[in-house]
Amino acid sequence: MAATNAADVLNQTLNIQITPDTNSGNSTANIMGLGGDYVKILIDNIPVVGDTGLGSNIDLTKISLSNIERIEIVKGSMGVEYGNGALAGVINIITKKNSNKKLSIRAALQEETVRDGYDLKKRGKGRHIQNLNAGYNLNDHWFANISFNHNQFMGYEGNKKGYKHFGDEKKPMRGYEWNPKDQYEINALVRYAKNKTSFFYKISYLNEKFKFL
Repeated sequence: MAATNAADVLNQTLNIQITPDTNSGNSTANIMGLGGDYVKILIDNIPVVGDTGLGSNIDLTKISLSNIERIEIVKGSMGVEYGNGALAGVINIITKKNSNKKLSIRAALQEETVRDGYDLKKRGKGRHIQNLNAGYNLNDHWFANISFNHNQFMGYEGNKKGYKHFGDEKKPMRGYEWNPKDQYEINALVRYAKNKTSFFYKISYLNEKFKFL
């Protein structure tokens, strides 16, 4: 799929539509005609804290695929188990917590056009993604992992004329149809497992700059 975040994957899933908002830059899940307010998003069975609430109406473009093992989807009302934000369904994102190798290092670089526009200039076009992931088994019981992801979307002008354009007061043409945004994400995990017992501690950092032009 050449997907880089959870929104890219879920948009290819039957009966799930990713609905983007040009004003906020967020993309939320729509299941069976019900919007993001009615879809509960979990990571490792824990509701995600988003800009507008706990678990519901979560921006799925902020969840990168670098640390995801699988995505579990339950369609239909799950309000009894997960609360009033799960009327349309539940999306549970399970992250990676182990590796079969002593040391694993993975680096990725992805460059995409946006429609037919692309270049590498500071105010250029396209989408530029860089990812680095490293995992290490300290011994039979301890595992550590750290990942870094940078996702830079340069925006899409469409019928408008970019941020440098002025004039046309009756029909404003300055700005973008899809505004640029720049995401930096860091995840770190430490896991202990022995026999049927497993504990893990995970910390995540996200910095997103959204330019409303």
